[in-house]
Amino acid sequence: MEELRTTEGSRVAVREDGILETRDRQGRILFEYDPATGRAAVYAPGDLRIRSGGCVEIDAEHGVKITTPGTFETNAGRVFEFATDAYCRVEKLLHVTAGRVRTQVEGAWLVQSDTARVQAEGDVKLQGETILLG
Repeated sequence: MEELRTTEGSRVAVREDGILETRDRQGRILFEYDPATGRAAVYAPGDLRIRSGGCVEIDAEHGVKITTPGTFETNAGRVFEFATDAYCRVEKLLHVTAGRVRTQVEGAWLVQSDTARVQAEGDVKLQGETILLG
């Protein structure tokens, strides 16, 4: 195995299988690149932070997958999501807290549940050409 070492012990090597790897001074893998598949992987023994003075862009031809057993947080001043179709599956509770909620639908809107309740401190208004109950 061909290897380059820094004075503090980090090293870069091309393994027998052709994979390029970077290791820290404890021998933990930090980066791997497989030229046969074109796949690259970054490993962080602790937290990983990506910072930019501009925009961080993730561009993938076959999708983006995020997997974590812990919490996934998004903190932003404004969030825009664009998709042809979007699906959200939550096993237990989906809780939304907002100052206001507006849903705009061009076609039909369907809400299905075993039971349903609309609760308001003020008036509840239903407006439509025909309102069918029951």
